[in-house]
Amino acid sequence: MKKVLIFEPIHPAGIERLKEEPDIEVSVCADISVPKIYEEVAGVEAIIVRSSKVGRDILEAARNLKVIGRHGAGVDNIDMETATKKSIAVVNTPEANIQSVAEHAVMCFLVLARKAIQSNEAVRKGLFSGERASLAHLAEKYGFVGQELYGQCLGIVGLGHIGRKVAEICKLAFQMDVLAYDPYVGSVEVELVKEVDELFTRADFVSLHLPLTSATRGFVGERELRLMKKEAFLINTSRGGIVDERALVDALEKGVIAGAAVDVYEQEPPPQDHPFFSCKNLLLTPHNAAITENACKRMAIDVVDGVLDFLKGRRPKYLVS
Repeated sequence: MKKVLIFEPIHPAGIERLKEEPDIEVSVCADISVPKIYEEVAGVEAIIVRSSKVGRDILEAARNLKVIGRHGAGVDNIDMETATKKSIAVVNTPEANIQSVAEHAVMCFLVLARKAIQSNEAVRKGLFSGERASLAHLAEKYGFVGQELYGQCLGIVGLGHIGRKVAEICKLAFQMDVLAYDPYVGSVEVELVKEVDELFTRADFVSLHLPLTSATRGFVGERELRLMKKEAFLINTSRGGIVDERALVDALEKGVIAGAAVDVYEQEPPPQDHPFFSCKNLLLTPHNAAITENACKRMAIDVVDGVLDFLKGRRPKYLVS
């Protein structure tokens, strides 16, 4: 029997897929805290992980480990160097959450453009109550005038699967002009810029779709934010470390940009005193851009299939290392 350990719960469809295999023993971690996790991983051939860290200590403790399945696209929570040295394969699910994250990013564009955060708060606080005028007139009077996405300029940094899907939606649905910066991409159906500074300068919306690496950490800082238009918005659904959070707070508070949307954080969960929480022109979501019923089911099945393929001697479709 080959043992597969699931760090955090995944969609039941994935677990059922594992249980269909007669030579696979499946278990879900009851406790992922140290040192309990060392006991859990000691005899397993495979682990499936979502956002938990898989560091060198865990890989050293997992003496029989053959393959790590990453339930998601990014592998920055896995010590890839140690995994490679120990000949441990890593598989992921880079296509399962494309639609969900892309839709989330577009939702952010709409919320920011239509001042939905501020409008919702104003209505709930009774700002318009008791006024003798039409509600639409009052919305205009108090500055709740939004803008359309139609014809605006979208800048996409990172033109992978998700970036391309965002571009497709925005071009077809809103006839937006789309710029993209990605030094690793050739011919595409959007305008590629050679210098990222041009994208920050021209775009009305800047959407980040980058992996977190040593090269992309802190990719957006004070300098890049100051290149943006005063009326522009920044959206980050990739990884928290890509944006300098202090620089973003400063830019929002000083009106350097009009607003932002953040789904990911440098520290997750963010601390209770995080300065983001005081920014009124900032949409915050709990790293759930990819968390839809549809995407979770696809990710669970894809990661399980990748793990099973490796354990059975087949080449997985999504083999990272």
